[in-house]
Amino acid sequence: MDLKKSFAERLHNARLMRGLSMQQLCDMIGNIITKQTLSKYENGVMLPKSDIVIALCDALEINPDYLFSYKTSSPRNIRYSKLQGLSKREENAIACIIEDAIERTGEIEEICGIEHSFNSVLEEHQVKTLFDVLQGASKLRQAWGMGTAAITDVVYMLESKGVIIANIDASDAFTSLHAILNDSIPVIAINSNLNAESFRFAVLKELAHAILFFDKSIDNKKKEHFCSVFANEILLPHDVFFSVVGGKRNGIALMELKYLQNEYGISVDALMAKAKYLGVVSSKHYSDYCKNLGSADSTKKSESGSIGKEKVTKFECMVYRALASGIITQSKAAALLNMNTVDVVRNFVTV
Repeated sequence: MDLKKSFAERLHNARLMRGLSMQQLCDMIGNIITKQTLSKYENGVMLPKSDIVIALCDALEINPDYLFSYKTSSPRNIRYSKLQGLSKREENAIACIIEDAIERTGEIEEICGIEHSFNSVLEEHQVKTLFDVLQGASKLRQAWGMGTAAITDVVYMLESKGVIIANIDASDAFTSLHAILNDSIPVIAINSNLNAESFRFAVLKELAHAILFFDKSIDNKKKEHFCSVFANEILLPHDVFFSVVGGKRNGIALMELKYLQNEYGISVDALMAKAKYLGVVSSKHYSDYCKNLGSADSTKKSESGSIGKEKVTKFECMVYRALASGIITQSKAAALLNMNTVDVVRNFVTV
């Protein structure tokens, strides 16, 4: 691929990732170029002068080296789950961010000589009933060496197992999305603006959608419920829940749930849903709880616990590993991380 074509694709994708039209981008840089000129850049007809490149990069919040590095082959064989409630422009932006995350991950893994793999251990586990979901979550926890312990960092755990995760600064209309790369590798896009507990739950729910094999008799509504149960169980195994809360109850003290919330990083709402599907509280009790969520006395229930916000880390670690090993330059690291070289140098400390 020649430089003009590579530059054109990267500029086009960078604009789409920001959800901007050509005219909007031109407006952001003070219309120092026309929409027609920008179109020529994005179609590989011509390259911009250096001052235009700097203006475009400032507006798009990208590193200039990123635009001028040769684009590897675009990720192929990606199956996306369906998005609802988003505009076509927002859908395109999310797809571009996902493909950019896949490309960057592939590039740094190739540089570091790492072969990407993922093993969900649930290939032969078909889901038809609630028990199948509980069994599948338990099987995955045991296979991944979690036992019944709390997961301090869901993102770190998933990345270490080969899941690719893309943080997206999106509107409230978007929560999360999953895709499957090469028929086996889960790719999860998540709204970085979610609170810590919603973030953890949404990531694991998308993982469930990506790796669970549902019986043909399961409709979409039940799939959604089963994936929520799976996420709930990965965060907090039902055996642990029973050990704290016990069996069938007429009511549960908020303090009991707050203990589990702080220890396991799961919301009170999700804990009450668990109490319902495990039969600890009745369907009516849970329904009454849900109806009361908007009332003044529900404030304490909705307060977040003690577990903090998570972020994607493995990719960044691989880049600094390559930098520390002398495999890549500071400029290349900055392009991969979409940072300026000064920040890369500031963060780069060897011991």
